[in-house]
Amino acid sequence: MAKQDKKKKKLTNKETLFREEYIRCWNAAASARAAGYSTKTARQIGQNLLSKVYIQEAIEERLREIRMTTNEIYARLTSQARADISELVEFYNVPVLDKDGNNLGDRQSIRIVPTAFERFGHQIKSISPTSNGDFKVEVYSAQTALELMGKTYSLFADRDDKGNVIQPVVNVYILKNDRDATEPDDSGAD
Repeated sequence: MAKQDKKKKKLTNKETLFREEYIRCWNAAASARAAGYSTKTARQIGQNLLSKVYIQEAIEERLREIRMTTNEIYARLTSQARADISELVEFYNVPVLDKDGNNLGDRQSIRIVPTAFERFGHQIKSISPTSNGDFKVEVYSAQTALELMGKTYSLFADRDDKGNVIQPVVNVYILKNDRDATEPDDSGAD
């Protein structure tokens, strides 16, 4: 085997951009366009890049680098299950003005605590504007996180007296299709 075969081919800047975009969206044409390749031929270029072994290897290597470990997944689910919206948002007063600018009083609104966003931002599912100019903050479902973790640890499985999971038994009965309907049943049932 030649020395060149053992060396990994280094990706160009465009190929590196393509790889990163492809991992993000899994669309070869869109990834080629985002990487700066010709818009007219992006589909063909994207497919051509994906057919190259060294690009495939670079994508696989990058996926291994960014893949979450089992412990990271459990930690994230645990964080979501324990999420407390009060750690993310705070109430504050907003003046209510009439059409002439006179203060009619205050109304309460919420805002994301800046320091909390850095610590707990991964718990936020969405932030969307409301009709009154505020924002609606939605965290991931603690119930869903608990269900996923419970299933992983078999918390919802039936168990015997010793705590062992009872595996369900499924009986499958296959009818004989070649049997005459008037033929007696062998099971002994009437």
